[in-house]
Amino acid sequence: MTTNRNLILLTGATGFIGFRVLVEALKAGYAVRCAIRSSQAIKVILSTPSIRALKPSEHQLYWAFVPDMAVPGAFDAAVKGVKYIIHCASPASNTNVRGSAPTNSDESQVQTAINSMCWLLQSAYKLNPSTVLRIVFTSSLTAIIPPAYFKGQGGLTGPAFDAESRLPTPSAPFASGSGPHAASKIAALNASESWVRHFRPSFDLVSILPAWVWGRHELAGTVDELTKGSSSVVIDFLRGQRNDTPMCGSFIGIEDVAKAHILALNPQVSGNQSFILSSDMAWEDTKVVAQRAFPSVFDKGIFRADGTQESAWIAIDASKTERVLGLKFQSLEHVVTDVVSQWLELSQARLGE
Repeated sequence: MTTNRNLILLTGATGFIGFRVLVEALKAGYAVRCAIRSSQAIKVILSTPSIRALKPSEHQLYWAFVPDMAVPGAFDAAVKGVKYIIHCASPASNTNVRGSAPTNSDESQVQTAINSMCWLLQSAYKLNPSTVLRIVFTSSLTAIIPPAYFKGQGGLTGPAFDAESRLPTPSAPFASGSGPHAASKIAALNASESWVRHFRPSFDLVSILPAWVWGRHELAGTVDELTKGSSSVVIDFLRGQRNDTPMCGSFIGIEDVAKAHILALNPQVSGNQSFILSSDMAWEDTKVVAQRAFPSVFDKGIFRADGTQESAWIAIDASKTERVLGLKFQSLEHVVTDVVSQWLELSQARLGE
């Protein structure tokens, strides 16, 4: 394996967050070794406009085949020679299946999240203890805030959730819908921090806790691919969806999420801490932004102003992120405009316009 003094091992590079982290890392001058499951991932990544524009050399972009991240030794070869590790990969969620009942696969999803994280830590500890300086882990607000809060059932009293908030690891059976996904996030965060406390490695751990991540998804080449991601909730609402259940009013732009991962590599940022990425919004505000930016889309009836969605307000303190990382979050206008612009582009392409 090639050694580079600024080499990052990146997992999840074909995902929404992971790909944007890859782009930001290359822009910042890092070399990146992507952990991939198959050679098809190489073709997908290299064909994107952002990567073509950056023109990374063979000394800037590497590949490591890791077919199954949740087995012992999965990362043994991939970690050799790297200085940093960014772990964006996550088990698939069944949250798009409404009313789905808990199954054995739900427990498997949680265990896979724990295993992939802990075996990655173990490989770095065992095979590259003197070179790895920091591991940055993509977690989620769902890892530190009880599920009821995201549906407006948590109450408005009490202290704000911050980067030091934690939840106990849940046990099966999990709630239907997003339950297994939330459980996997809680379990992986807790397991990773417990591992670091127990083994006390020479490297440290930084966890990134984003809210709902929205923005342009460069790897989505069709409307269907775009609407399978987290930004779909914005499009559904703007197309007139009516939902009686309150929904979380916290969001963050994909560009900010990617930048936070790279900023967290700075040695001046202390390790073994977490950062929240979240801004507040009311769902009606997304409608106002879209109407102002795309009035003709509403005039044509493609988007509708009669969608309803009550916002679930959660007290979240993300001030440490701006103070320590120096990251000022993008506005709702910027993020919603990016989402809608891409959806319109892909919709027109599907219609042959």
